[in-house]
Formats: sequence, C-alpha cells, structure tokens
Amino acid sequence: MKVMIVDDEAIERQVLKRILEKEIPGIIVNGEARNGRIAIEIAEEFKPDIIFMDIKMPGMNGIEAIKEIQQSLPKSKFIMITAFDTFEYAREVMQKGVREYLLKPAKKQDVLDAYYRMEEAIKREIEEREKRDNVKKEYDKVLAISQKEWIASSIMDHVLEISFEDWSDLLGLRVNTGQMVVFSFNDTIGKQQRQFYYNWLKQTIKRGSELFFVGPMIGEKIPVLFLCESRIGKERQVKAVTIQNVRNFIHQFYTAQEKRTGIKAGIGKPFFIESDFSSSYNEALVALGQVRDQEGPPYQYGVVGQKEIANQFPLDREKLIMDGVRNGNEQEALTAFEVYIFELKGEGFSLLELHQKMEDFMIVLRHTLKELGIDSKRRFQSTGITGNEELIVLCKEYIQYLIMEIMNWRMAHSQYSLIEVKDYIKENYDKNLTLEGVAEQLGLSPFYFSKLFKEKFQITFIHYLTDVRMNKAKDMLLQRDQSVKEVCFLVGYKDPNYFSRVFKKNTTFTPKEFKEKAMQKQE
Repeated sequence: MKVMIVDDEAIERQVLKRILEKEIPGIIVNGEARNGRIAIEIAEEFKPDIIFMDIKMPGMNGIEAIKEIQQSLPKSKFIMITAFDTFEYAREVMQKGVREYLLKPAKKQDVLDAYYRMEEAIKREIEEREKRDNVKKEYDKVLAISQKEWIASSIMDHVLEISFEDWSDLLGLRVNTGQMVVFSFNDTIGKQQRQFYYNWLKQTIKRGSELFFVGPMIGEKIPVLFLCESRIGKERQVKAVTIQNVRNFIHQFYTAQEKRTGIKAGIGKPFFIESDFSSSYNEALVALGQVRDQEGPPYQYGVVGQKEIANQFPLDREKLIMDGVRNGNEQEALTAFEVYIFELKGEGFSLLELHQKMEDFMIVLRHTLKELGIDSKRRFQSTGITGNEELIVLCKEYIQYLIMEIMNWRMAHSQYSLIEVKDYIKENYDKNLTLEGVAEQLGLSPFYFSKLFKEKFQITFIHYLTDVRMNKAKDMLLQRDQSVKEVCFLVGYKDPNYFSRVFKKNTTFTPKEFKEKAMQKQE
C-alpha cells in the first residue's frame, strides 16, 4: 500500500511514518505534506492508497484538501487526524465517506488499527470491482456470440427464437425495425490484411452505436445488422439514417487507411417482421454485387433495375454540405450545395429522381440537428413542385432554415450559460481553468465561446479570470498568517514567479510589496 501523511507539524509526520514503516511490512510511505495545497500536488503525482490527513493546518485545511483530492483520486482512502476541539469540523468530511479518525496524540495501536481497517476496505473494493468486471466481460462475450448466431442463422434461413421484443429487453431500447448491410473489401488483398480490416470495421461499428451488430466474415463479405428504435418508423427515414451511417463508416475507412478505394457496401431494404430478415440480407448481397461491378459511389441501396437515386451521389459533396450546416456556416453549406446540384444535373436525372433524392437528403440534414440535441419542428415539404429550379430554391431555403435553427439554439444556450460562467469562475478560480476547458463544458468551440464572452461582458475570458484571481489574492495577502507562496497556490497559480509578475502588472506592486504596505497601514 502507498501511504501519504499530511500534517503541519514535522514531528507528527515523523512519528506516524516511523510507526507505519516499523510495524507494517511492505508499506511505502514516500508522500509527506505540511498543508492541504501541497498535499493536493503530491497526491496527483504519488497517487496514494491511504492518506493520513490533519484537519487544522495553515492555508488550505484538511477538509478542503480532501474534497479536492477526491475529485481526481476517488479510490484513495482517508484517515483524519484531529484534536478534541476540531472534531466538529471533521463531521463534514465524514459525510464525504471518510470513516476513520485519530485523536492527537494518537497511540501506536490506534494508528495500526485504523490503517488495517482501511487496508481491508480497499481489498474488499478491489475484489468487488474485479467481480463486476468479470461479470461484464462474460456478459459482453455472451452478447457478442448471440449477435453472431442470430445474424448467421438468419443468413442461412434457420429459425432462431430471438424477436425484436427480446432484443428490446436486452438492449433497454424499444426496437421494431431492422436492416441488413453487407460490406466487402477488395478481393485482391491477402487473408491477413482482410482480417485486419474486418477487426477494424467491427470496432468502428461497435463504437458507432449499440444497435449495430457485426456478423462473421464469410469470404470477403461482412454482414451487419442495423436495428432501429421505434421512433424511426417510416421506411424513408430508416433508409436515410442507414445510408448516412454507411457513408460515415466508409469515410472513416478512407481516413484511417489513407485510401479512396477498397471497401464497398450493399444495403438491403428495412424489415419490420423477423421472418423478412433473410430477404433484407439477400437484397444487400445483390446490391453489393451491382455496386462492385460499376464505377461510382462505394455503396448501393436496394436492388437496382434501373438507375437508383440513392447510389449516385458523391460522398464528399454531401459531407461538405453537412459540415457547413453543423458549423452554422451558411456560405460554406450553400456553396457546397451549388456544386452538388451542378454535378447531379450533369448525370441527367429526371425531376422525379432529383425530387426523391432531395427529400431523402433533407431528412439526413434534419437528422444532423437531432444529433446536436436540437428538435427542429419544420420538415422539408416539396409537394407541388413543377421544376428543377423551384426545387433547388426550396432546398436552399430549408438549408438556411436549419442553419438558423442551429445558430438560434447556440445563442440561447450560450447566453444562458454565460451568465453562469462568471459565477463558476468566482467559485473555481483556484482550479486549473482554461478557455478550452470551459468552452468544452458549454459545447462550444473556444473561438466561439471567447467571442460570445467578450461581446456580452466587454472583457475577455482570460482578463476576467485574472481579475478575479488578483482580487482574491489581495484579500488573502491582507491576512498575516498567509505567505506569498501560499496565496499563489490558493488562487490557482502553480508558479510563484509568474504569479508575482501578473500581480505587479495588475497592481504596480509585487505581492511582497503589497503585503508590506498593507501591514504598515494596519500598524
């Protein structure tokens, strides 16, 4: 066990260390601190299992130190060291899970008994954690086998008694629709490379959603089952979402393998009853065969007797439009859409085909907002359209509407949050606050967050944080029992020299000069 001792009295630390090292074989006591702030820094580096913590210390006391250490080291255990007159303060820490305390001056046997109780508690937690991990591993193993068996049995037209209802109970989500997709890698690659790609695809799809299940590789083909939640009920919606997911996986493959070829996908039509599973798989197989025999996009939806709209569209162009919408960049999105439409016209699509494709793609764009947590009320409506230009204008207006929805949501969300950011800074000025970290909590880019903060408060985030810290530092320096170094750590700085430079820049005095002048006035 690794042990740290925190006490402002050096002799107390030495006595405790001597008792522990002499009486307990194998113990490691190489962490000592004289106050709470130093204890936090040593704990971060040393990561002790057990910490003997004094309550009453200058600067940051033991109670405050425990609260902060628990945030980064929740598994560490604490044994409080307290005198009779400070025991009331320990009650607050007892509520945080601390169950052991020693009264000063502590007897040797009391120290050892407290340590052994903590050691036993840690061992029990480790055993329980290992049991939970083993149970989870077995569950994941069984689940993976069940997924493969279900897919393989469906492919071979065997009956497996697992229904949508069974899967709903297992996954904790209500599912009532499925769809088969078959991926295939270039058949010229070797067996080892194919296995590597298969493992990569399996891991990537697993990260994509708990509703995607990868079957066993059959030759160079990989069947994948896409389940859909009940809220996505219509075939067109299922189709749009599945195509979007397939595009994402293919794009990730291109990026990871630094290739623009090597993977194809055939997509079967959705099925709403389990007995149609193998039909969806057979459609996916035929679609895969057709897409492998032709130039163009690396995927195909359904069996094509004539030109099928879903597989004629450049993956990169649609991704550019979607990125522009997600980023709220109207010019980027509309420019990409103009190029996209120009390329489609060059393919000679009829108005009906173009109309169908635009409706599908607008569903995908609307789904993009849902991924961001925005519930857009307005759906794309194109009934009554009689010409290509009229359809294009309508699509542009809908793209502008979606971008406006994103911008309005961000502004409302950000303005509300910005009011709380100031309070958050005042309460957490002593922590390692960064522009990037706070922006991430708000779900905004650092640049966008910085811009909003300055527009609302007429001061940059960094300047405001510095002002709060400097005001707190002034208050602390007025107290006689706190040194400049302690104040440096207490207001969130790690380097006393840098703290002094910032302080002088803001007050024209060094912290030491400020403290001396204040003490002279008090005298």
